[in-house]
Amino acid sequence: MKPLRARFQEARKRLGLPWEVLERDYLLSWVLAGITRVDSLRDTLVFKGGTALRKCYFGDYRFSEDLDCTAVGSVPTGAAMESAVQEACARAVKLLDPYIPVKIGCERHVERDAHPGGQEAFDIRARFPWHRRPQTNVMVEIAVDERLLKPSVRRSVLYSDFPTFLRAKCAIRDVTFLGPDSFFPEAMLAVVEKTWTQWLGPLVPKLPPYKTVIQELRPQVTALLASKG
Repeated sequence: MKPLRARFQEARKRLGLPWEVLERDYLLSWVLAGITRVDSLRDTLVFKGGTALRKCYFGDYRFSEDLDCTAVGSVPTGAAMESAVQEACARAVKLLDPYIPVKIGCERHVERDAHPGGQEAFDIRARFPWHRRPQTNVMVEIAVDERLLKPSVRRSVLYSDFPTFLRAKCAIRDVTFLGPDSFFPEAMLAVVEKTWTQWLGPLVPKLPPYKTVIQELRPQVTALLASKG
């Protein structure tokens, strides 16, 4: 896998974007990943706005410097929210650690005047290995007074480097695969189908049928492996 700095350089040439924009975009992705690892945030924050369009729908759509969310359900507030966002940043650091050492800090954003809707906002600062001090800054902004007019939709985050990461991690354990079919060996599928309800039924509410999941999973795996990385 190419070093992150080399990948940034390639992206800068390809997209014609300033270096700091790419750093912020990279940081946003990992903070978002960290948020999904915190139970109190994962199901109470609805990702929205321009960054959501870029990360989940349109790929190279405009770049941004913040994560906008709407709070739903029993979302933490005040000190509990600050602690949860700090935990998300700590999770992001751990997720990044196998690839690159990045230090990420979080503190509450202080407005000159109190936000009329009680918005929660946090400044996230990161120091990449080539920085002398934290200098990549993004924000997480959470609206707590908005009402969703339509149901939220679960979507995967677009991430073009997944095939590269997958191959690199498999290589560490000498795990090889030829293509999508390697992930669906007939002998294993037979066992999974036979024990589908027994193993997963107690863990997954409203467990979908085995055939439905496999039929939907096959094209997704094919798409993920389409790039050589």
